[in-house]
Amino acid sequence: LKVRDIITSCECTSGTISTKIIPPGSDYELTAEFQDTVPGEFFRTISILFENLKPNIQFELSGEITNPNK
Repeated sequence: LKVRDIITSCECTSGTISTKIIPPGSDYELTAEFQDTVPGEFFRTISILFENLKPNIQFELSGEITNPNK
């Protein structure tokens, strides 16, 4: 697989992948970062887009910010 792009659902979320080319049967790492200070629940997505019309992979991040000042 050849990674074309990584897209996130908002600017407060970012994603990086350890390699742009993923050989068959190999592993890869996706690092996700979320930065926000607004208290409450959140739900964000990170999508890996591949070349040659291969199906995308979508990861979901969710949680709750309870006290952003600590």
